[in-house]
Amino acid sequence: MWGITAGAARLAVPAALIGWREDGSNGYIWSASTPSVRSCEYHHSRGSEVVTQLLGETFEGVPGSDFFASYTIHQGRHQRCWVHVVRDGHDLTALSAEDGTLRQWFTALTALYERARADAGPDAALPPAKQEAARRQHQHAFEQELMRLCAPYVRTSVPLHTLCERLEHFLRELFVFVARPEVPSDNHLAERSVRPLVIARKISGGSRSPTGSHTRRALFRCFGTWAAQGLYPFWQCLAWLSQQTP
Repeated sequence: MWGITAGAARLAVPAALIGWREDGSNGYIWSASTPSVRSCEYHHSRGSEVVTQLLGETFEGVPGSDFFASYTIHQGRHQRCWVHVVRDGHDLTALSAEDGTLRQWFTALTALYERARADAGPDAALPPAKQEAARRQHQHAFEQELMRLCAPYVRTSVPLHTLCERLEHFLRELFVFVARPEVPSDNHLAERSVRPLVIARKISGGSRSPTGSHTRRALFRCFGTWAAQGLYPFWQCLAWLSQQTP
């Protein structure tokens, strides 16, 4: 699953996707991260079959992603990125600056999100099973509140109808982080982690061969994982090279 070790099969795994050219042909680097591991894979496709291939059949964690359609193939729990929601709301209000209803709606939306992020959860003295049930109830309460906020505008012609319809469609994937506190409400970790590859692409335009792409991915995984684990790259490289010496 996303090239990450089997031990991460139950973790939250934020994911990101960027374009990458190999020998002049378009391709894509699929990146995913846990707090201690950075991983990426190169594929010529950005279709849902890649998600199925990378997640595997035994993945029980929670992928975190934007609203790109290919991620929808995952049938388990899934957290959609709220930063993308807020960003789209900002863009919408900028295009319709005179629309007071839109501004009021967006203010209510961001307030709802902040309350969900600040949710303290159930009493820690409760048994684990009751704590889990209470978190699920909180999740459903936030979902219902969001639906009430969006319901008047779905399938209408007002400017915010598209965003409201998206939130309605992905309603069950927006507040998973309330029920599962270890799940982030965004995919910042994956997007920040993939930034070195984005910079490298801007400088070099990609790679000139499959070997070059493989080398770039290997370096990204090694140096990114070492940084995440607080390890000094020089000593890690020295240790690895020492092991390769006959």
